[in-house]
Amino acid sequence: MRGRARRRLIVRTPTVQLVLSQVGEPAVRAPLVGCQGVGDGRPADHAERPDQLREHEVVLRPVRDLLEGSVAAIPEELIPTEPANRTIAAGHDGAVLQSIDIEGLKHLAIRHDALIVMPMAVGDYLRKNSMVFALYGGASLPDDEQMLDHLALGSERSPEQDPTLALRVLVDISIKALSPAINDPTTGDHMLDRVEDLLVDMVQRDLDAGIVRDANNIPRLIYPTPTWEDVLQLGVTEIRLYGGSNPQICRRLHALYDNLLAVAPAYRRDSIEAERARLLRTIASQFPDPLDRELAMVSDTQGFGARGLLGAVRPPV
Repeated sequence: MRGRARRRLIVRTPTVQLVLSQVGEPAVRAPLVGCQGVGDGRPADHAERPDQLREHEVVLRPVRDLLEGSVAAIPEELIPTEPANRTIAAGHDGAVLQSIDIEGLKHLAIRHDALIVMPMAVGDYLRKNSMVFALYGGASLPDDEQMLDHLALGSERSPEQDPTLALRVLVDISIKALSPAINDPTTGDHMLDRVEDLLVDMVQRDLDAGIVRDANNIPRLIYPTPTWEDVLQLGVTEIRLYGGSNPQICRRLHALYDNLLAVAPAYRRDSIEAERARLLRTIASQFPDPLDRELAMVSDTQGFGARGLLGAVRPPV
């Protein structure tokens, strides 16, 4: 790794700070991007531009570590159709589920020959008396308090087991930059670079997270995780809606879809094309002038200034 620097994009909201690290590019320190207005005594519409903000370095985990083994749908046939033998409810006044002791719950289920199903996902808010565990079998499992000890709860979401939180933060920064109060489409465009980086990584993953099995391939713990469609919609929908009247954002979104399609497996291409179709409808409604509409239809990795040649390059066979 000598001679290669770690590039950091510092992202901060009032509830979370992240550093998105990528090896192989020159070291830079990125400023915080327009997230004032909550909890600091200043109204949101007076957020400074990025070049006016103080720089911070808060190192948590690289986003790809958060994504590892985390994006897959759970086959419904794995959930028993009969009523659960026992359910456990949250006994607190309300908190966010920050992480799950997956290994601990797995070993408990194996030891007591049980299946543990969690209807709530990491990042969900657990209201008082909401169901946290549904237990099938395992009559000798520990009492409710001991089972709840295998969960980490807090006042806000945490990136520990919540990979979509990083994407959520990036999207929030982008749509705030695109708001009429700030009107900074270039920052929104730059955040799309990072959104694309995560989506390109995730679209190529074929994972089975959310289902924990024992050595005999018997499911022992099931918990909800986001699907690829969930992640894609999170990454692009609000940016399209907030930025759909700006040709720079439309062009950058076209390039994002092109780059996703270049690496996506066949079974995920339809979802990407569906998002492009939504973009085309947005452009049609936002640009009545045919010349402006034509301008917004171009695929450009910089929004304006870099029409790519990705479609013209043929990979080796």
